[in-house]
Amino acid sequence: MLVVEDTEDLRELFIDVLADAGYTARGAENGQEALDALAAMPEKPCLVLLDMMMPVMDGAEFLDAIHANPLLAALPVVVVSAATTRTPEGVRKVMKKPVAMDALLNVVSEFCCRGS
Repeated sequence: MLVVEDTEDLRELFIDVLADAGYTARGAENGQEALDALAAMPEKPCLVLLDMMMPVMDGAEFLDAIHANPLLAALPVVVVSAATTRTPEGVRKVMKKPVAMDALLNVVSEFCCRGS
């Protein structure tokens, strides 16, 4: 799983909560860092948790980039953001911040098996 969130404390909280629940997650600070991480991964993640408001490359730009890439276009993306009220095209779900950790884990369980 890939957690794309520019707020370090929140990114680390998500990763820690996911790890405690048996998931493997790595973080990226912005969309460009996430694209670089995806390019370096031998296996694509089961899910991308995506913030929308980030520096360097925001969530909308990241979505445009992965949807333009046939190798990444099918990645399931769940937006976790205070800025989004509608579901952007190609996104499976939107969760409004602040998000309850049990709700986050319920959504993650729809896309990922523990250990992934």
